Amino acid sequence: VIVQGTDTLEEMAFLLDCLLDISRPVVVTGAMRNPAELSADGPANIMAAVTCAATREIGLAGVVVVFNDDIHAARFVTKSHTGNVGAFQSPNCGPIGRVVEGKAYVFAVPVAGPKVPIPQPPNIPHIAVIKASFGDDGFLLKLLENSDCQGLVIEAFGAGHLPETYLDSLDRLARKIPIILSSRAGAGHIFRQTYGYKGAEIDLIRRGLIPSGILDGLKAKILLTLLVMSGADPRSSQYWQ
Repeated sequence: VIVQGTDTLEEMAFLLDCLLDISRPVVVTGAMRNPAELSADGPANIMAAVTCAATREIGLAGVVVVFNDDIHAARFVTKSHTGNVGAFQSPNCGPIGRVVEGKAYVFAVPVAGPKVPIPQPPNIPHIAVIKASFGDDGFLLKLLENSDCQGLVIEAFGAGHLPETYLDSLDRLARKIPIILSSRAGAGHIFRQTYGYKGAEIDLIRRGLIPSGILDGLKAKILLTLLVMSGADPRSSQYWQ
């Protein structure tokens, strides 16, 4: 059982899920209320996490996050609220299980996510994340062209669409670094073959961008960082499902 603050908990859980290829339960939890507040949730979350760690079936699900008695797969969970005790949700699939009356029930075991060898020694690359926004002229992309950035994740509109103002910079950057195309929507896959206008997913893939599959921008950054560190090929589709 790993206990940590909730601000980056979803990223830590996914990082562990990418690095650990074991069948023993690994459970991450924390608290949304500090101990001085009424109805602090920390003790109950820790008890639920320990219950899960003692449940053999949890080991088949990869790293899990346990909050508010819900059991979430690390690949799908996200912090969706700043203060609610039910802040951790899995918008793509829902919880994979639940703790009830001191027992952990697993409803579904997700398909194993990508595994990356632990790089030795660690040398953390510069990976940028840019979220597309209405009226954006691509100024930040132009700055990246002259930086030592070693990879880029773009959180695009909808199913993978970007303004035409991005395209010239993306063409130049894609010749130098891996660029992962994710969505700012918070749930759903990046499309690959539905829309073909300039700046849509077919056009962007043709320009060299790599669809993130179901991973959001935060998790795509974690995975891309590990791939660059380990020397693996970030363009391999086995990592982006």
